[in-house]
Amino acid sequence: MGLHYHGAEGAYLSGDFDQAEAWYASALQGAKTPLDQAAIYRIQVTHYHFQGRNKEAIAIQRKSTELLGWSIPTGEAQIQASLEQQIETVASFLQDRTIPSLLDHPQMTDVAVAEILRILQILLYAAWLDGQTNLALLAVAKMTTLSLEYGNSEMSPFGYVGYGLIANVVLHDPAQGYDFGSMAVQLCEQFNNADVQGMTNFLFAADVHGWARPLREADRYYDNGYKYSMEAGNWLTVSFVMMLGGSDRLTYGAPLEELHRTA
Repeated sequence: MGLHYHGAEGAYLSGDFDQAEAWYASALQGAKTPLDQAAIYRIQVTHYHFQGRNKEAIAIQRKSTELLGWSIPTGEAQIQASLEQQIETVASFLQDRTIPSLLDHPQMTDVAVAEILRILQILLYAAWLDGQTNLALLAVAKMTTLSLEYGNSEMSPFGYVGYGLIANVVLHDPAQGYDFGSMAVQLCEQFNNADVQGMTNFLFAADVHGWARPLREADRYYDNGYKYSMEAGNWLTVSFVMMLGGSDRLTYGAPLEELHRTA
């Protein structure tokens, strides 16, 4: 399975998408466990996502999470109901806990749940870019509730900062949104994962921070998002940082000479 798995990555990176498809199928045939299958699907959906094949990516992500014990709802009403359920779960948790206390939350030990979080992280972007906003929000809400139940994983910061977005746009509570986002950025320091640090800093800067703080104060999070994403080779997040970071700097009136130097 390992040879086919890495063969699919190599074929994709060299632009031979047909060969990559053949390697996906071969790798899946050799997968011995649902976790192995889900890991192969995750590589496939990542490649589909970068090709703009978001509907196909979402369909495969449904297969992946079902293998690991959670079915992504399909209809809009079911997605909305599941999103509301996750929000209620978080609210119940916070009745006797504070958001900063999640920095001391136990670490996750269930490898299947950790894989679900990785799948849901990709689902956020795929659903968002496909215009399925509630499905995207459900992805990060489920990441959050799984982290609350099973402990923090290296992907949990992205779920928490995503929940900060939910607090802003759904709950209309920018103070809670900021607390989730700020905690998520700090939590990244507990895990040596530049990719997650880049994505978390970017999402905090672009979609959470500005609801509660002056826009110019987000610059350092954009800068961190760029630095860590370059280190991890996450060119999608790098491009998001360049686009939205530059836009925000123009909005608050940064001198054009400064923008030119950072471009």
